Amino acid sequence: MRSLTVIIHEMGHAIVGLILFKGPIHVYIGSYGESDGGINLKLSRLTITFKYKIHYWRGGLCIAHTPTKSLVKLYLFTIGGPLASLIVAITSLLILIYSDLHGAIKLGALTLLISSFMDFIQNISPNPNPIKLDNGNMSYNDGQTLLLYREFKGAYNDILKLTQLYEENKIDEGIKHFESLNEPEKNK
Repeated sequence: MRSLTVIIHEMGHAIVGLILFKGPIHVYIGSYGESDGGINLKLSRLTITFKYKIHYWRGGLCIAHTPTKSLVKLYLFTIGGPLASLIVAITSLLILIYSDLHGAIKLGALTLLISSFMDFIQNISPNPNPIKLDNGNMSYNDGQTLLLYREFKGAYNDILKLTQLYEENKIDEGIKHFESLNEPEKNK
């Protein structure tokens, strides 16, 4: 059931990403970005990479490759995964309460309810411990990411500008921009 919950969570991010962003969306199921040794499924702008061996799954990752860097869109994209898990948990609960289904189906709904709700709590609760991605970069769970977005919202445009200048190898211009900030040594 955990495998199904990972798929639901990551597809929650992907659906929001497909709606909000114009660029490609890449979902990794069972890894934190590993493309080797998996099954790749390409559907228009969406690529899904499944790791072959379910018992080696470590979670999942959804990446929106987009030039759009709107902070509101990033908030919505980030909340999409936990929200999908919560919706599945609530739906499972309603099935258990209001349906008269066979015991095996109720057991499946109960298991999905517990797994989805645990996924929601685990991902919406901020965890300051970073997740090491397969490419060596670090990331955080959704709750911590949302906290970081909120913490840096005042400096977000400056961070984007500095990142863009760095990526364009305009280091001197980046230094001038940084020094032009109000008290740059104290500015987040």
